[in-house]
Amino acid sequence: HWISNLLKKLPNEIAIASSEPADIGWWGDASSMFGIGVVVGPFWAMWAYASGIHVGPCQQYDIGWAEALAVELGLLVTQHHGLTVAIQERSRHAI
Repeated sequence: HWISNLLKKLPNEIAIASSEPADIGWWGDASSMFGIGVVVGPFWAMWAYASGIHVGPCQQYDIGWAEALAVELGLLVTQHHGLTVAIQERSRHAI
């Protein structure tokens, strides 16, 4: 009961970082045929899907999975090179 009262009084959103986005030159893409490519500033990497991994409609993995993996791999590239990033969702609605 006390937590419900507290949540009603607290703001439902709190900025945790500057709201000004910074372009770090991040680009990522996924292909259903080949794999994933990521560019972060001057750094780039690409991965081919392992044998037996099939991406596409009616497959074990869909393109949404591959695009999400591209984001995760991009974050690992930034971490590997010691870059600091903040991720900001532009939508104010949950999907």
